[in-house]
Amino acid sequence: MTTTEYPRGATAMRGKGAFVASLQRSFGNFETFEYAKEFVGDEGHVLEFRGSVGHAALTGMDIIRLDAAGKVSDPVVMVRPVSDMKKCGEEAAR
Repeated sequence: MTTTEYPRGATAMRGKGAFVASLQRSFGNFETFEYAKEFVGDEGHVLEFRGSVGHAALTGMDIIRLDAAGKVSDPVVMVRPVSDMKKCGEEAAR
C-alpha cells in the first residue's frame, strides 16, 4: 500500500486512490507548474518542481521510492517556503 507523507501538520494519505486524488488537486491549484530536474537512483526518483499560486512562488521535491516490484511506494512531497505552502493549502481548501 502506498502512503503519501506531507509536511509537518498534514495527515498522511494511504492508498493509490488517495495519492492520485492528491496529485490531481495539487496540479489544479498551481497557476504555473514545471518539473525542473530529475534525479534517478536504484531505489527511486526525486523530481524538483517549481510553481506558483497567486503571488506565491513555490519550489519543492517529490521523492518517489520504488518497491521490489518497481511500483511507487511511500512518496514524499516537500515544498518551500512554508509561508507560501500555506497559501497553496488555503487555495486547495476552497
